[in-house]
Amino acid sequence: MFSSVNSKIMAILLSAIAILIVTSLYSLLQEIVTAVGKINNMNLQIATAANEQTSVAENITRVVTEIRDVAVRNVDQADQAKHVSQRLTRLAENVEKQLKRFTSS
Repeated sequence: MFSSVNSKIMAILLSAIAILIVTSLYSLLQEIVTAVGKINNMNLQIATAANEQTSVAENITRVVTEIRDVAVRNVDQADQAKHVSQRLTRLAENVEKQLKRFTSS
């Protein structure tokens, strides 16, 4: 009879230990699930920030390209203005020579 009581007590003790272990494991698993959720949120924030940075970088590239295009057009227009100015200078010199001929005569 003692043996059967001891067996029952041992079974109860082992069951209690098993319950404690399962409860501890459950708590640990809950912590892991919470940590994974936090990691997922961080990953989402990182992905969002990366997309925003990509968008900003693309906008900067577009603006710099537009600035370059405007600068190239300005150089072309300045070159054209220089040629027109040189032509006008030559025309003015010719007009001045012709006026001198008329006033000298």
